[in-house]
Amino acid sequence: MTESQEQLKEFASAEERSGLVASSAADPAPTDLEAARAALAREIELRAKAEQRCTELSKASLQAREDEQRRIARDLHDQVGQTLTALKIAVTAGKKAVQQTEVAIARLGEAERACAELEQGLAEIAARLRPTALDNLGLRAAIEQHLSVWSERTGIEVEFETWELEHERFSEGVETALFRLVQEALTNIARHARATKVCVIVQCTSGHAVVSVEDDGVGFDPDDIPEGHFGIVGMRERLSLCQGTLEIESSRGVGSTVLARVPLEPGGDGQRQSD
Repeated sequence: MTESQEQLKEFASAEERSGLVASSAADPAPTDLEAARAALAREIELRAKAEQRCTELSKASLQAREDEQRRIARDLHDQVGQTLTALKIAVTAGKKAVQQTEVAIARLGEAERACAELEQGLAEIAARLRPTALDNLGLRAAIEQHLSVWSERTGIEVEFETWELEHERFSEGVETALFRLVQEALTNIARHARATKVCVIVQCTSGHAVVSVEDDGVGFDPDDIPEGHFGIVGMRERLSLCQGTLEIESSRGVGSTVLARVPLEPGGDGQRQSD
């Protein structure tokens, strides 16, 4: 081999080695890629745990609020209610004891009526805080009771239907979420809809508890609902904690429908329980 051939060979070998070095520098080592993937997996896991923790805290917060409202409702009934009943009895007795004094009878009559109004008001407040029917009898009875009072107060006709729900009980969280949804929907109807009739349907279908609240009011554009509207946000939050969904259908002049669905999976938050 001539000297020039040897120089060409050495030059080619040098270029080859240079290319290998450049390629190695450009591509990360397998160990670096594995470390990056592991770090990403840890980050995803931490975020998932954080989201789960937030969900658990939200559930605990809502449960604490419901427990407190249950306690207040019980106290209103047991303490204030009993005192008010005793006062009403005393006023009635006093009224009978002064039959000869017309002015005293009139004044005691006014006090008696005030006691009756206060008693009714306390009963309504206690029911709004936490209706006893929801704990004792379940979702169907609680909604039926609430609709009766609401219709009498607002003068709006109500139609209530249940399908496949005669003897069904759900978990406390699901029953509370669906009952509060009906409450909030009815409140919005009374304030804004100018409706003459409302139809509420509660049913079990395709593995879900489904509640719909429909009115024949003036309707609205769902896209115009102000961002962060407290009532809508509260509905969505409660339902999301039960893996449920909320749909709102409406257009101006044709009323509106609020539709909630909660899955009833064995062992889940919405598990069905037969009486």
